[in-house]
Parts: sequence; structure tokens; C-alpha cells
Amino acid sequence: MAQQKKRAPARRKKRHWLIPKILLVCAYGVVIAFLGTIFVMRKELRRLGVFGNERTAVSPASPSQALPVPSPEMARQGETASPVSPTAEVTQEEKKQLEDILRARSGK
Repeated sequence: MAQQKKRAPARRKKRHWLIPKILLVCAYGVVIAFLGTIFVMRKELRRLGVFGNERTAVSPASPSQALPVPSPEMARQGETASPVSPTAEVTQEEKKQLEDILRARSGK
């Protein structure tokens, strides 16, 4: 009988781990970006009052709550006078002056 030659053990191919590592890093980046987007959107929606407590929402000021804009004459008088608190009532004369100022500005 013929003797069979023993073969040398075949060398295994080395695996290249570069592509899987790059894909893993990209996947981590996508997950972190996704979670960051969720937290930012949640914060913005809560600020707008769409999501979460309504007490934490900042509502835009309505025109009726806005403080009146003083005229130049009132500004000069305000330098010597004490500042008016926002809760003080506006007299009819002041209302008329403010309406005149608003009409003058809208006419420009």
C-alpha cells in the first residue's frame, strides 16, 4: 500500500475587522443622535406647552397684557417722576395718547 503524505495544516485566513468596526461606530453615532433629537424635541414641545405640564409652558404675551409704549413727552416726564407699576390703571387721557401714537406708527 502506498503511504499517503500528511498535508501541512492549512493556514486560516485572517479576518479583517475594519469594516465591522466602522459600521459599529456609525451605529453608535446614529443611536446617540437619535436620542439627542428626542430629548431636544421633548424639551421644545414642553416649552411650547404641547407635551407635559401646562404650568411649565411659556405662553406668549397677549396684546391686552402688553405694557404701553410711552411717548417722548411721557418719557421726559418719566425721568423726574417715579416709575409706574404695571398694575396701575391707565387713565382715559393716557389711553388716548397711546392710541394716537399707534395710529401715527401704523400710518408710516
